[in-house]
Amino acid sequence: GQLSAAVEEAHAASRLQPTNPRPYALAAAALNRLKRFDEAEVEARRAVAIKKDNADAYQSMAFAQLQQERYSEAVLSATEAIEHAPRNAQAHALRAFAYEQLGEDAVKMADIERAAALDPRAYESYLRTARKGGVLFRKRSSDGKKVSGNHAGGR
Repeated sequence: GQLSAAVEEAHAASRLQPTNPRPYALAAAALNRLKRFDEAEVEARRAVAIKKDNADAYQSMAFAQLQQERYSEAVLSATEAIEHAPRNAQAHALRAFAYEQLGEDAVKMADIERAAALDPRAYESYLRTARKGGVLFRKRSSDGKKVSGNHAGGR
């Protein structure tokens, strides 16, 4: 559908402008939405290879790594996104989800609190869940169904 077409357009743009990071970052975001996480990570890596301070690409990379259960890498990628865009609520939430999977509850709480402060509408419910001791992130199965719990998607 439209997302696949967006990926193809991004690939065409990257062939025309191979030193422009934007098409790679856009492809990464679309590939995440298509649940093609390994490909999304490759495109995000291409974007940050061109522009090291590309917060959107690091965010897409963190999301892809989270979905692939590579939580330590997701923490690092989300940290890079936050470093380049400190007010990025989704990057804080992604890092919280990864920290949760690593059993790092104190830093998980700090990040989900920051995400909720930056974007209450999107993350206040996650903060309430965390404060009650609930699970913030549970991976979706390959058919898109939740394995369990909440889920944060790529924007």
